[in-house]
Amino acid sequence: MQKTQLTDVVLAKIGSRPALPKARLAGIVILALLVFAGMRFYGHLAIEIIANRHSSSTAPIRISLDGHQLLVPKNLISDKHQRRGGEFAELDLYMRWPALSGFSYEHSVDFNTLNNIVLVSVRSYAAQLEQSRYLLLTEPGEIGPSGLELRPFTRGKGFDEEVLAVGHSRASDPDAAEYQETEPFVARCFRNEMAGALSAPCERHLPFVGNLVLVYRFPARLLKEWRVLDEKIGERAQGLLQDG
Repeated sequence: MQKTQLTDVVLAKIGSRPALPKARLAGIVILALLVFAGMRFYGHLAIEIIANRHSSSTAPIRISLDGHQLLVPKNLISDKHQRRGGEFAELDLYMRWPALSGFSYEHSVDFNTLNNIVLVSVRSYAAQLEQSRYLLLTEPGEIGPSGLELRPFTRGKGFDEEVLAVGHSRASDPDAAEYQETEPFVARCFRNEMAGALSAPCERHLPFVGNLVLVYRFPARLLKEWRVLDEKIGERAQGLLQDG
């Protein structure tokens, strides 16, 4: 048989094959969808493994701290061992500013690089030194973001690589007697090379409830928002509290 005739026969046979039955075609479509769903699932799983075992689950986890009960979304807890719940001496959280939301796939890069992330530890107040006492170890400084005074520590006190950011707010009621100033905002911040090496070089202590205090660390660029940092972080923590 000549080559041209053989080709014609083969093409004729291919062209004569019936189309795929509808049932078989539907099966192929379903299989493709299952493969796609599996890729999405295992893709998310891979992200969690690569992303230091974060969790995107918002399931509430019951935590007990110093006799206080908290109900915390799982994706807000940075320590994977604490995501099982239980009683702890300290609770470690991370929140994306400004929404103060927990880990999500959409913002996984921020959580992996600690960009726009506020790190919050809830711990016993008894173990903390009131930050206002650091004022005694500082000298007058320059005015920084949003009216903050950046006070350098006196040399030789052990804080040469840090600066104390101090802000004063007045009482919210303009009719209050003598219009007294409230407790100052005080945050310790690393500076120079140390500040550049850390994603959250500033630390602030905020009384929470009972003997508990919120110790939160944040990027230095958020200093300009110091007037709302305490308020927003305090409200977020209060929303987790289940006492009463």
